Order: sequence, then structure tokens, then C-alpha cells
Amino acid sequence: MDSCGTVRMDRYWNFVGMPFFIITLLFGLYALFTVDEQQFATSAQTKAAVAELRSVVTPATPSK
Repeated sequence: MDSCGTVRMDRYWNFVGMPFFIITLLFGLYALFTVDEQQFATSAQTKAAVAELRSVVTPATPSK
């Protein structure tokens, strides 16, 4: 069983794992601080905006 040798993960963490983690972390921070203010709207604000748009877009019913 020991003829397979050992597997060392140092090279993976040094050259793949840690750089990928750092890039993901930096992209997340960039996205967090550059996002539009609208992305942080509450659900009540979103529902009010959608209701306002629906009232404008809904065509008037023709009178008989």
C-alpha cells in the first residue's frame, strides 16, 4: 500500500487554491463597493416601484 507514495498539497495551495481564493475575495469586495444603490433597496421600495410601473403601463379599459 505504501508503494503509491505520498501526495503533498503544498503546490496546489501555493499556486492554485490560495490565488483563486484571493481573486474571489477581491472581486467580491469590488462588487460590494461598486454596486448601485438600487441593489440595496428594501422589498417595500421595490414593490412600490413595481406597482407604480404597472399603473403606468396598464392600458385603460375601453368604455362600452
